[in-house]
Amino acid sequence: MRIARLLLVLSLLMAVPLGLRGQTVQGVVTGTVFDKTGGVVPGATVTLTSEGTNVSQLQVTATDGSYRFSLVPPGTYTVTVTAPSFAEKVNRGIIVRASQTVPLNVTLELTSVATTLEVTGASPLVQTASSDLTSSVDRKTIESTALLSRNVYDLAFLAPQVSLGMDLKPTSGGARQSGTAYLLNGAENNDNFSEGGINVVPALESVGEFTMLTNSMSAQYGRAAEAIVSTSQR
Repeated sequence: MRIARLLLVLSLLMAVPLGLRGQTVQGVVTGTVFDKTGGVVPGATVTLTSEGTNVSQLQVTATDGSYRFSLVPPGTYTVTVTAPSFAEKVNRGIIVRASQTVPLNVTLELTSVATTLEVTGASPLVQTASSDLTSSVDRKTIESTALLSRNVYDLAFLAPQVSLGMDLKPTSGGARQSGTAYLLNGAENNDNFSEGGINVVPALESVGEFTMLTNSMSAQYGRAAEAIVSTSQR
């Protein structure tokens, strides 16, 4: 009987991280390429270039004009779209946060000569690509916020619908503390032996970005029922 119980406990402990194995701190940039009439443009070349490192990723739009960059490190990007018979379209200053989906639809204009249309300082993007609500805190805000506790996870209380749980840990939507999951650089950071507990609290100076996701997150986040607290280090 004792051996059977021990095997059961070991199997449960081994299974816990599996629900979070597919998680990532990377962002997503996705959208559809249209012409001025509203028709989709298949076969267009979409290039995503980091303005900090100059590293590029390339996608070709599908038959429905859609494209998707799934593994985008947090940062500021330029999106360039080209297609035969259309003017090149350049969108600069696209900000990608950790664990955030950025929707970016692009409209191309027909041209008979080589033309480039450049958009700089894009307006804030309305989130239409996923159902989750994302609250991000960048490095500048982290440095200027007076955190007496020096605990970066206290920034979770800046997000809407987040309140104190029984052990002063963040909860969302009235759920228990166990409904909040923590990530550090994309890896699980939960203390599985303490409800709402955290394994590692990174030094405040090392944190590059902090993101809080609530409201029906993607299935990649596994067991989290109410909220994801994602922290990435510089």
